[in-house]
Amino acid sequence: MVAMRRWFARVKEQADTILALLLAIVVSVLGVADVVSAEVVNNAILVTLAVLAFSLLRDRWRKQESTESITAKFSELVHELDETLGKLRELRDVGSELSPVRELLRGMTEVEVLVGAAIGRAFAEARRSCAFWEFKGGTGTYLRAKTLPELARLSRLRSRPIRVRVDILDPTNFELCDSYARYQQQIAHELWPQNNGEGSGRNVQLSCLATILAALRYNRGSLLEIELSLSSVWSNQRFDRCEECLLITVRDKSWPAYRIRSRTKLHADYLTHLSVSFRQGRAMNLAATDAPLADVPGIDETRYLFDRIGLSLRLYTDEEVAYIVQQALTPSNPYGG
Repeated sequence: MVAMRRWFARVKEQADTILALLLAIVVSVLGVADVVSAEVVNNAILVTLAVLAFSLLRDRWRKQESTESITAKFSELVHELDETLGKLRELRDVGSELSPVRELLRGMTEVEVLVGAAIGRAFAEARRSCAFWEFKGGTGTYLRAKTLPELARLSRLRSRPIRVRVDILDPTNFELCDSYARYQQQIAHELWPQNNGEGSGRNVQLSCLATILAALRYNRGSLLEIELSLSSVWSNQRFDRCEECLLITVRDKSWPAYRIRSRTKLHADYLTHLSVSFRQGRAMNLAATDAPLADVPGIDETRYLFDRIGLSLRLYTDEEVAYIVQQALTPSNPYGG
């Protein structure tokens, strides 16, 4: 049925051509048979030619209309393409203008703000599987109170060493320690409770020496492999870094801390900063003495140990040396966690 409709449609479109063909055939037959005169045959030929001419003109008109239609559509397509390209250029320009904003937002996502108990949990999570730990700060109070004991315990459980790099203030530089103490007192009196004893330059020196003694103790009595550097500058920030993240603390646990995950640009920048700072400090050879260290070293033994590593305690009283030992073995932890 469909084929018949298509056939009739084609016949309808070519009716004039079919009519001219039939007319030519009929007249030709009649002329050959002498049924009609020569004049009738000539007139029929003229009619047939006229019909053919009309068919040719009609076909040309159709082709011309089709060409004009295709040209018009192509022009519309080119116009639409130009408009699309223009919009893409505008979007590209806007993207270029927003590039600084995009970089800023990417940088913000690299830093995680921690408050309250989340700070202690972040430190515990960082220590859990680390094979390397780096600290840069002031006196290293939290380092000797929490970090070193926990790292020593974890290294025993795993039966493998943990590398530790420590960068604290140089206790032989009294002006540096006193400047650090005065700054801390100015911004936060509560950071130095009376039982902590870090309210003066002298007490900052004692606290740094306690951290050094703790490093000596853990370097020789555990699987920790400790490198120590003494800095000639101080910062109000403390840095703790492992393979997975960098933790930045500013004050005690009442103040926010910041965590920067590894494999970010900001983490890489800080890594370079910490590395350069450590190399610029005064390196201490914690392996300078191989004498056995008592669980609770006495005053004379402590003085001997510090003499061996090049930090004489001759300017400190026996009471101050005893305080150094006490802070190294049973340190107070003002930050918690």
